[in-house]
Amino acid sequence: MRNKIYVSIASAIFLILFIWCPVSFVLDQTEILKIEDMANYKDPEKVYEDGEFLADILNSIERGKADLNNIYTNYLPFYSDILKFVNSNDSYIQGEFVMMLYDMENPKVPAVTAKPVETPEQNIGETLENSDELNSIATEPAKETPPMRFIATKVNDAGMFRVYQVRSEDKSIGFLDISMAMKHDVAAKNMLGEQAHVNRIAAANKNVNFFVYIATRMQDTAYYNDIVSGEPSTKDIFDDFISGITGAAGIAWFDIDTLDKRLERCFLTDHHWNALGAYQAYTEVIGMMGKVIPDIGDPLPLKGLIEFPGIEYRGSGAARTQTPIYYDTFAVMDIDLPKQHAVQKVRSKLDDYLNGKYDNSRVKDIYISHYENFYDQPAIIAYPENNTGRRLLLLGDSYSYWVSWIIAAHFDKTFIHYTLYQEDLDYNKFIADNGITDVLLLQYSSRTLSKATSATKYLEQIITN
Repeated sequence: MRNKIYVSIASAIFLILFIWCPVSFVLDQTEILKIEDMANYKDPEKVYEDGEFLADILNSIERGKADLNNIYTNYLPFYSDILKFVNSNDSYIQGEFVMMLYDMENPKVPAVTAKPVETPEQNIGETLENSDELNSIATEPAKETPPMRFIATKVNDAGMFRVYQVRSEDKSIGFLDISMAMKHDVAAKNMLGEQAHVNRIAAANKNVNFFVYIATRMQDTAYYNDIVSGEPSTKDIFDDFISGITGAAGIAWFDIDTLDKRLERCFLTDHHWNALGAYQAYTEVIGMMGKVIPDIGDPLPLKGLIEFPGIEYRGSGAARTQTPIYYDTFAVMDIDLPKQHAVQKVRSKLDDYLNGKYDNSRVKDIYISHYENFYDQPAIIAYPENNTGRRLLLLGDSYSYWVSWIIAAHFDKTFIHYTLYQEDLDYNKFIADNGITDVLLLQYSSRTLSKATSATKYLEQIITN
């Protein structure tokens, strides 16, 4: 009798979970019920190459298996709460343990220089009385400042990405880096597909200038493996993508080719650029486009940053792994703009932030997504007194949130199609209907190159038939 009760209870729990997960998924997708997205997505276990027997059918089956796995993982009851608890404790213990071993063993690791401290020159005349000794020392080569060494510890998997805690040997520098979890060969194959889409869009309408700007990540750089040795650099994929773009009027990318630049221009815990990085990207975009359409003028000057000293920003890497140890003091750009349209403009929450009203929850949330929350995302931005005769279509993901309004300041009107919303756009019809003169594709490298996000639709949403 007791065994039957156990079996009945186990069967009931299994049945509840069997129904609960897909129902929760549907309610979340239809926005009836909001479930926290921990982004714990699984890639298909195997990808069948084009030309293999029944490749399309087998790939569909593999994708279906991965989708089922995702549903019955991410939508389990209390999954996000349990994962947060485990990650917050596990990441701290793991990080401290690895650093302890590192300090004990002090292994030789590749060196990367990051803001070395220059040693002040000594007044040799005051310290040495013997002129012969002075001459001998003066001719000795100057000693170089030892380069700073880093160690990276994986905090946890965060769905399509892996989050690493990166610390300098002396612990003076620390940040979270988000690396792509997708297999390198799969990412390279996906790149070829997205590259073909970019070239298709570039060739679809010769009446507009088509520009490409890529928001690169540290993993796309040459120095990446000097810091994070456990993951492959994606620089080869990035280089192949750039070299294979045809028909674009201009192509440029976010300059973080040194660690100093990465630390200056990116958040410590978020995959997006910070205020200085956004301004850098903006100047690179306008510089690229200005070579073809000089009428748009030079970049607007940055007056400075508006800082919020009381706001500690812990971004996507920290939030997904519940790792609170690093944060940025939140700041935004201070720039004087031309006269804006009364309605067709970007609005910000500047007043709320200045008044400390950015968090309306009863319990303070240290993982508020300030990057996504500060600016709204309008479909049209207009500067009625510009009179450049130019209209821009911006195809952008979340990276466009912090630069769309200043890029738009160089055009009469800018229309924004947010590619992360995965809605189809009839490209040529939209260009004709709205008098578009220029098009800018501005996306994160993981999205543009390798489709390494949770999206199900990428540049195929731009219909050019």
